[in-house]
Amino acid sequence: MWLTSKRSLTSRATLVVVLMVNIHLATQDDVQQPSNLDILQAITNLQSKITSLETEIFSEIQDLRKKMYSMENFCSETLHYKTALLENSFSELTNNSTQEIKTMIEILAKRDGSWSTWSSWSTCTATCGGGVKQRKRVCDAPAPAHGGSPCPGDAIVQDNCNPDPCPVHGGWSSWSSWGGCNAICGGGVKQRKRVCDAPAPAHGGSPCTGEHTIQDNCNPDPCPVHGGWSSWSSWGGCSATCGGGVKHRKRVCDAPAPAHGGLASLGEETLQDNCNPDPCPVHGGWSSWSSWEGCSATCGGGRQMSSRTCDNPPASNGGYQCAGDRTREENCNTQTCPIVCPEADGFILSAGGQQCLQVFMEQLSWEAAKALCMNKNLVLAKPQDPVELRKYLNGKYGDKWFHVGGRGTGSVFQWRDGTLLDSSSSMWRSGWSRSDYTSSDNCLALVTYNSDIRDYPATPYSSRPCSYTYPFICEVLQE
Repeated sequence: MWLTSKRSLTSRATLVVVLMVNIHLATQDDVQQPSNLDILQAITNLQSKITSLETEIFSEIQDLRKKMYSMENFCSETLHYKTALLENSFSELTNNSTQEIKTMIEILAKRDGSWSTWSSWSTCTATCGGGVKQRKRVCDAPAPAHGGSPCPGDAIVQDNCNPDPCPVHGGWSSWSSWGGCNAICGGGVKQRKRVCDAPAPAHGGSPCTGEHTIQDNCNPDPCPVHGGWSSWSSWGGCSATCGGGVKHRKRVCDAPAPAHGGLASLGEETLQDNCNPDPCPVHGGWSSWSSWEGCSATCGGGRQMSSRTCDNPPASNGGYQCAGDRTREENCNTQTCPIVCPEADGFILSAGGQQCLQVFMEQLSWEAAKALCMNKNLVLAKPQDPVELRKYLNGKYGDKWFHVGGRGTGSVFQWRDGTLLDSSSSMWRSGWSRSDYTSSDNCLALVTYNSDIRDYPATPYSSRPCSYTYPFICEVLQE
């Protein structure tokens, strides 16, 4: 009876060993391995089965012990010894199996750490001028367990960001000192300036706001006005009809009257002359012509008058009066009045102050330049002194072509006043009539190239196609 129980016990112990061998084989590299989760589940099931088997075997050993005690005087010491030996063998077997299972569980449950995916980059620590950004990852995919290795590498990395320099917004310098007044009396203007360089705008910074130039009135006191005589009045009547008398004429210091500290006119206010000196008829004779009286205009053409009297001798006592005119007139101050030309950039007072020109550096065709001049109440210029003008323009603007007011066909050009300029003119550069410059629609251009000024000093003009775009010169028309 006990031998049968022993075989049964041995058979169950063998089952434990077989199960442990199967677990060991399942972990070998040459066997298709299940997942760790499957293996852990299998080990858990195995532990449950072993526990159940231990309970069953222990129960059978107890039954065997009871049966042995019920046998009377049958090798009791031997049976006790055998039973104890069986119990010890079972205990040793189950203890060793349990320890090996625990060891396998620890081996199979061992897990190395693995990184999660990187997080998004953090916000840069600076918006410009160079900053730092970071991103992170966590060793939780999975986390290391049961003696597994931690994740290799860094949990945080950083990188440079926003390296572009920061914008620098412009700032004004201090105002300069006031410049000189443009008039010594009668009201003028003075200016002062500042510069956007404290600091200058950079890297997309905003420019300075406000004006870089301001002006103020200066020298407001009116200018002195010196007095000037009016024309002489007509002679007054003679104080006597014969035998000698006196007549008078006057003038007034009101053309203009002195003002603001100006000087009064020099000379006499009243003149007198003898008249009717003879008691008897005397045929009249003219005196010398008087000095010319003041001109009616200071420039641009006026009239002046002188007079004579029939007193050399005067007709008296029935004598004949002088024949002819008592007064005479002639033109005076015929010189051209000075041109008023604005004191501004682009304006040129040319031809000895007789012509005001305005230079436009916009690149336009001849027709467009003419239209722009007209819109500004100007006309395309007919320079009165083109040889000197081209030198001035070269010094200010360099080598250029400038549209002027001449237009024509071939090599004959007509100015707006009707005068002509053709290839025989000393002002026109002969030999420049290339085919593209001798079309049916040519326009005149002023040449300011330094080489032409040097090699052709007296020939400032050339023909150019009217469609070519150049800067141009307008003329200020005078009243």
